[in-house]
Amino acid sequence: MPLRPCRWKVNGEPNAAPVSDLVTAPGMPSARALTGFDAKTSVEELDLRTQFSKTYRNVDGTETLVQSSAPVHYRTGSGAWAEVDNRVVRDGFGRLTNAANDWSVTFEPMTSGKGVGITTADGNVRFVGEGAAAVAPTVEPDGESVRYPNVYPGMDIVYRVTGGGVEELLVLKQPTATPAVSFRFDGLNLDMAPGQLKGRGTSKLANRITVSAPETFDAAGKPVDVAQQVFSVADITTGSSRVKVGMSGTAVAATPASKFPLTVDPNVSLTPSTM
Repeated sequence: MPLRPCRWKVNGEPNAAPVSDLVTAPGMPSARALTGFDAKTSVEELDLRTQFSKTYRNVDGTETLVQSSAPVHYRTGSGAWAEVDNRVVRDGFGRLTNAANDWSVTFEPMTSGKGVGITTADGNVRFVGEGAAAVAPTVEPDGESVRYPNVYPGMDIVYRVTGGGVEELLVLKQPTATPAVSFRFDGLNLDMAPGQLKGRGTSKLANRITVSAPETFDAAGKPVDVAQQVFSVADITTGSSRVKVGMSGTAVAATPASKFPLTVDPNVSLTPSTM
């Protein structure tokens, strides 16, 4: 089988590598003739899809492999690879949800039994901020995020859908903002592990769900001392945990107003299901 020249890119547009860097073999186009990926003319080779990649056939005879750190395809019931679509849309019940994946997330007001729900073939989890205002989420301009405005005094919560989970952003808008939030996490008990919370037990769902330790940034995007962060977990009952995340009240109150908003950024991640 003859070698085929490829161009590579991770997490973004295919790489426009200089043609002098490409290697040709007998029967392949000369380096001088290579133009590589073109969004208008390159065609995806559907049979080469994987969960994390796409491959394009270019008009010059080369191929371009585009890889991602998050899933870009998921298996349908027929076994075919379909496009992951992280857009937030309305479902048949009027709830906000992600458009297409092999798991779904719904965003409802932060009230008991609602909040944020994740549904998978291996089981479901739900988390809601305790003592939150019963505000309805709104879709952000990027189309892939929702915002709960003023869900706590001085705080918005933003959720961004990715191919592999939900990014949570606690946005502290002022020195008097609520510094930390306790979430009731139903459907699974969680245990502390290095840098994250992991599902307890050996079920498929427990093996898939993780909650990363937060990273916190000021208005300029500079990291905030991790020692000022709050991240803990405790059991409520079997199948329910309380997760507390945010910053210490002393640290928030002492932060100059010019540093706000502060953004506390943990993630709820789903390990891809077994193919």
